[in-house]
Amino acid sequence: MAPVKINFKVNQTTHQVVAFSMNNIMNGVEQVKWSSWKVHFEHLKDLPRCDSYRETDVLIGLDNVDILKPLEVRTGAKGEPYAERTLLGWVARGPAAPRRKDETLGQQVWSHFVKSRVNVERFFDGEALGTEVEKEVSYSKDDLKMMKHLSNGIKKIPDMPGYVFKLPSRPEVENLKDNRRIAEQRLAGLLTRFVRDSEFEADYEEAINQYLERGYDQKIYEYNPEQEPELGDPRLENGQFFLPHQGVYKTEAKEKLRVVFDSYAEHDGLSLNTVLYCGPKLLMDISEVLLRFREFGVAYTADVSDMFSKIFLNEQDAKKHRFLWKKPGQDMIQVLQMNRLTFGDGPSPCLAIATLRKTASEFGKPGSEAVETIQNGFYVDDLLDSVPTLEDANWKAKEIDGTLRKGNFVLHKWLCNKAGFNWEEPTIEKATTVLRMAWNAMEDTIALKVSVGMRTWKRKLSTFKMTRIDRADCGRKSFGGRSGVQELMQ
Repeated sequence: MAPVKINFKVNQTTHQVVAFSMNNIMNGVEQVKWSSWKVHFEHLKDLPRCDSYRETDVLIGLDNVDILKPLEVRTGAKGEPYAERTLLGWVARGPAAPRRKDETLGQQVWSHFVKSRVNVERFFDGEALGTEVEKEVSYSKDDLKMMKHLSNGIKKIPDMPGYVFKLPSRPEVENLKDNRRIAEQRLAGLLTRFVRDSEFEADYEEAINQYLERGYDQKIYEYNPEQEPELGDPRLENGQFFLPHQGVYKTEAKEKLRVVFDSYAEHDGLSLNTVLYCGPKLLMDISEVLLRFREFGVAYTADVSDMFSKIFLNEQDAKKHRFLWKKPGQDMIQVLQMNRLTFGDGPSPCLAIATLRKTASEFGKPGSEAVETIQNGFYVDDLLDSVPTLEDANWKAKEIDGTLRKGNFVLHKWLCNKAGFNWEEPTIEKATTVLRMAWNAMEDTIALKVSVGMRTWKRKLSTFKMTRIDRADCGRKSFGGRSGVQELMQ
């Protein structure tokens, strides 16, 4: 077992632990349906709802006392379970049912995190990069339900490019209640920030306007917040759910602001994400994508423009993606509705990748290299590929682009390490980024920063020194033992 560094980021504070990675942590552990158990205990009834049926991913030992020490304790009568609030959320411990007279022990003893919105970020083990033994993929019950949903939930839109999707919802979706008041409070906070930061306000308004212009969302109605709704007011419409939102810049240089929706915002113990299945991880292994990119002499990259926003939501799901907006200087609050897959929804990454691959299988030439590349050469919305000749790069890029356009996916930001790549006339005189690393296409080198400490994991390899990965040293077949990228980690 190799040691792995794991960061628990709580309220902007990072807690680091050293752990060991195993194929399977626990077998045969019964999963607790918390919403059913807690109603039997008066002191636990109002604790946050969290029914999770996933397998155990992490075991945290008591040596990590700063993470596990109780900040608040709830106790009941003698023999009843108790609850502790920790940095990671609420933990319930004790018998799940009273002990019968003929039992030596209670029917079940459990320890269960019932509420946690902590972002657990893992640092990959550099010793294993590119040399791991392929493991059998196992899926949870929720993952299997999601995969079944993917097979029949993605529908081609007649007479136009693109797909419409019905979000994979749990039965609890029917219990979502109108949370407009919460959305109004969050909007008020956003407007207060606008007063302090006019540049942020302008960027935010531009992003909202672009969504409207591109048809990603639409205006449903507007209302005066000073007037209470009366009979017939659209605010009283059934089935609508509002998502608070915030602006996030894609880079430190603040080049582009993205509106991210808070699908975890709760109302009466439920949020949109708690009533949706998130699905399995469909991402390709990052090391495999990188090695494909360095395999042959001619390499090229591209990016799917607004990948999530190219997938349509059905009408019922779109009503649960309404949000509030108020133009500067106006009294009326606008109710807008996202009609596309959104940043913030738990299942969005899984759905976007599945739809991209479905486009390849439905519109690509069966068995073609272009289809294989769409299936295996993307890391989320980033395409990385390499081929033996420039001619191969040109026809393959054209076939990939033509196939994906039939699914409403548009590739842009094309870049190649060879002059004569005539797909969107790329500029090769300057460096760009691939998987959050700097690729100098002219020199055909990747600058790789790797850090001993933890950094945010998204599409990165992390950093301790600047290292150049030369194409001649990165053929896929050369990655055996402690060679290739693995040596760069030393």
